[in-house]
Amino acid sequence: MGTVIGIVLLLVLLYFAIKVVGFALKLGLWALLLFGAYWVLAPYLDLPRPF
Repeated sequence: MGTVIGIVLLLVLLYFAIKVVGFALKLGLWALLLFGAYWVLAPYLDLPRPF
């Protein structure tokens, strides 16, 4: 019985780990998109260039 609980717990943790990695990748892509938009639009809006 302990082995079954361990396997179920492992599967649940694996599921949540995949969800967390997916969220982190999505957050990183949004940050990259916003940074790229700022980098392109900054000269037109008289804002300082980041680099």
